[in-house]
Amino acid sequence: MKSLKKILYTILGALALIGLAVGLIFALQFTRASFKPSKGDSGKSLAAYPPPMATQAYTSLPTFTPMPTQTPTPTPIVLENGWYLYTDKEAGYSFSYPPEAHFHTSKEGGLDYKTAHIQFDIPDADGYQGMMIEILSNPEKLPIESVAQKIYTTDLQSPSIDDVKKNSEQIKVAGMFAYQFTFKPFMYELTILLPNEDKVYFIVPVHDNLDTAVDPKALELFFKILETFTLNL
Repeated sequence: MKSLKKILYTILGALALIGLAVGLIFALQFTRASFKPSKGDSGKSLAAYPPPMATQAYTSLPTFTPMPTQTPTPTPIVLENGWYLYTDKEAGYSFSYPPEAHFHTSKEGGLDYKTAHIQFDIPDADGYQGMMIEILSNPEKLPIESVAQKIYTTDLQSPSIDDVKKNSEQIKVAGMFAYQFTFKPFMYELTILLPNEDKVYFIVPVHDNLDTAVDPKALELFFKILETFTLNL
């Protein structure tokens, strides 16, 4: 009887040792698995700890094409008739415009002087209606027909000097001879060019619909503003 109990105790002790060994092996495997890198959705291994972030290399800022920069417009002078007076001392000219119009200037890339933009407030007008005054440098003092030819030359057309002359009319602006051109290749179907020494004042009604002409009311206001144009000589 005693020998039987001894055998049972021996078997139980052996089973206990086997269970302890199995438990140690399982614990070791679990510990190793907890430090093993896991895999993300892409199947690539992910580090157990985040890697050190690489220092971003310093690069120079990209170069952008110059765009027209809108410049602040000073408080206008109010005239007796209620219109506002604008003067560009650098470009040497002045004009007045109605107070309900929206006015601003911009510095276009490649030009020496500011460009004046006037948006008209015309009810029921077809899109944008207004005018623009831009000063073109003419150091070579080219004939006005050559200046107009450059303006109206596009990828779709290249008018000859004779074509330019046929579509021109001499008028008076600021007491000086100016030239009115009536092409319609794009939104400048009517152009006023006023030469003055090494500058040419490029004055045009502007609209944003290429399929139609400038609005008649806008054209009427354009010429009213043009009557106020003066050169500050």
